[in-house]
Amino acid sequence: MHKIRYTTILLLAVFCIIPIVSILMIHHLTLTDTLSKMGSGTLGKSATIMKIDNYKTADNITDSISSQKSNIAIYTDSNDENGTVRYMYFNKKYINLPMNKGRFFKASDFTDDNYVCVIGKDRINETYEQGNNTFFSINGKGYRVIGVLGYENSTVFDSYVFVNMCASDLNDSCIFIFDFLNLSKSDSTVEEINDYYASRGITSELYSQATAFSESVMPQIAAARWFICLLAACFFCLLLISIRWVDQQKRELAIHRLVGASQKNIALLITCKYLAVFAISFLVGFVYCNVIYPAYFSSLVKGYVVCIIFIIVFLVWSICHILRAPIEEVIQ
Repeated sequence: MHKIRYTTILLLAVFCIIPIVSILMIHHLTLTDTLSKMGSGTLGKSATIMKIDNYKTADNITDSISSQKSNIAIYTDSNDENGTVRYMYFNKKYINLPMNKGRFFKASDFTDDNYVCVIGKDRINETYEQGNNTFFSINGKGYRVIGVLGYENSTVFDSYVFVNMCASDLNDSCIFIFDFLNLSKSDSTVEEINDYYASRGITSELYSQATAFSESVMPQIAAARWFICLLAACFFCLLLISIRWVDQQKRELAIHRLVGASQKNIALLITCKYLAVFAISFLVGFVYCNVIYPAYFSSLVKGYVVCIIFIIVFLVWSICHILRAPIEEVIQ
C-alpha cells in the first residue's frame, strides 16, 4: 500500500508539473517573439496606418473592430518630454509583453469610465500615490497604474505610457495604426473598417499597409528546442511512473476479475482511477497557475490539452496491458 501511495503522489506531482512547464515555456516563446519585434513599431502579423477625421469620441474609432473575429489593436501615439503616450484599444487579446509589475490591459478594461494605464519602467518616478493606488497624470487627468512594463534589458517600451483609449480625449489625434495580431491578409478587414467609417460619416484615408516579416524565427526555434526537450523529459518521467503505477494495480484488478468483473468493468475502473489522479492534479495546477500566472490561462489550457492526448494513448495501452495479463501469473 505504501508503494502505491508513493507512486500515486509522484504521478500527481508530474501531472501538476507538465502544465506549469507548458505555461512557462509558451510564455517564453511568445515573449521572445515580442522582444524581437519591439523595434519595428508594430507587433502583429500586419499593420495599416489610417488618417481618420470627423469622429466625435473614441468609441467612434474602436467600434469598427469591436465585433471583428480576429485580434486587432488600434493605437495612436503622442510624445511628451519623457517619452511616448500610446492611446490603445484591442478587441480580444494582445501580445505577451514583459511585465515588471502588475499586468497589461485586458479587453474588459476598455470602457469609457475606466481611467487606467500601463507605464514603462523608466516612467515610475513620474507616478504619485493616492490612497492604496498609484496614478500617472496625463493632460491633468490622473490614470490609475495597473502595471509596469519592463525587461531585464532595455526595450523601446521602457519610456512608453499605454492608456485606455476609450477613456481618453482624442480630438487632436488623426493618425491611427491598426495592428492585426493574427491575420496574414488583412485587406478585406481594412475594407470593412473603411466601410464602417463611411456609413457613419467618418472620413478615413488609407496611408500604408505592411506585412511584418518576423526576424525572430531563429530565436523561436532555439527556445522551442529547449521546450520540446523539457516537455519530452516530463512525458518520459510520466510514462515510467504511470507504468509502475499500473503494475501495482494488477493484483487488485486480477482479484476483481476472479470474482467475475467483466472486461468492461475493469476498463472503467482503470479509467476512473487514472482520471481521478488527473482531476486532482488539474485542480492543483489550475489554482497555482491562476494565482501565479493569471494572464496566461490560454497557455494553461494548451498544457492540459497536451496532457489529455498523452492520457488517452496511455489509457488504451494500460487497459490492454492489464486485461491481457494472465490472472494466475499476476496473483502469484
